[in-house]
Amino acid sequence: MTLTIPTLFRVPRLIASVPGPRKAAIVRRALEEPVTTDCPATLLRTHPNATVYLDRESSAEVQDLLQSSEVVGGRR
Repeated sequence: MTLTIPTLFRVPRLIASVPGPRKAAIVRRALEEPVTTDCPATLLRTHPNATVYLDRESSAEVQDLLQSSEVVGGRR
């Protein structure tokens, strides 16, 4: 399934599941890079009510960021 950014932003609550090692690099980009359409995943950070679930593999490149409560709103 593929959804456009405008479609994703129409929902009042956005929940995304990001499984697997193939997604580790994009997860890092989504959290570290400036918000830009060059990396559409960064736009998720601007949704007013988004939750992203990562598994061990997809979060492998952001373990240092996940230790910071600032990035994940205090939730681990």
